[in-house]
Amino acid sequence: MTEPKKDEMMRSDQVADLDPYNQRGKPKQEAARELLGDEPEVEEDENFDGPKFTQEQKVKLRDYGAEIFTLHGESINSLKEKGLKVWSNLDSSDFQLGYEGHKTEVAIRLASNYLFLPDSNNKNYDEQANMVTNYSLELERKIPGIYASLGFPSDYAEIVLHCLTKRGLELFKGTTPNGGYMYTSTAMSRSESLGSGKTDSFFISVGGMDEYGLGIHAFSATEDISFIFATPLIFPDSNRVNL
Repeated sequence: MTEPKKDEMMRSDQVADLDPYNQRGKPKQEAARELLGDEPEVEEDENFDGPKFTQEQKVKLRDYGAEIFTLHGESINSLKEKGLKVWSNLDSSDFQLGYEGHKTEVAIRLASNYLFLPDSNNKNYDEQANMVTNYSLELERKIPGIYASLGFPSDYAEIVLHCLTKRGLELFKGTTPNGGYMYTSTAMSRSESLGSGKTDSFFISVGGMDEYGLGIHAFSATEDISFIFATPLIFPDSNRVNL
């Protein structure tokens, strides 16, 4: 596996003036309005027959600042066929690019100050996963019948493509204060032989949106990386049977 070149990951000079994720500290309500408009939208597919939120859950999720999307079980490869541009350190034949994501309604808080769990960077994969589990338990007390989890790479990518084509909104575009592109961890991992009977575990991350497209990269699961955060997706409980 070829690791992404450092200069590719740290091109902060190209995006430093954009500040789409409010690193310079605009008031939260102002930043959210600029990114999303005055009210969260609901992107529903009326003909969809997969797991759905109840109407009561949708109202509570909207009040919580989340937007609802429909995921159609796409893969990274199928989304590329629909126009998604991707740059990646995965081989083009890697099975993970063909892995199909969830087929369900899903909710996500897209506003800049909510997209990532606070202080979820500089932690290894297991620590981030534990943060998402704790977040889910807290959220379930507020909105019964839902849960939060890291999504598959194609789950995030489908939302990215929808926002890009329908709204012109580029998610995961921008840099952290120390210059790295912003990514989220995902629920997909892999093991790779290092030779001499040794293996290492990797997780797949999504982010780094730029003129080359959406970044899909593998990183060591034991590293604490400053530009990789955790972005939970919110699912209806009925989706658990599909896991």
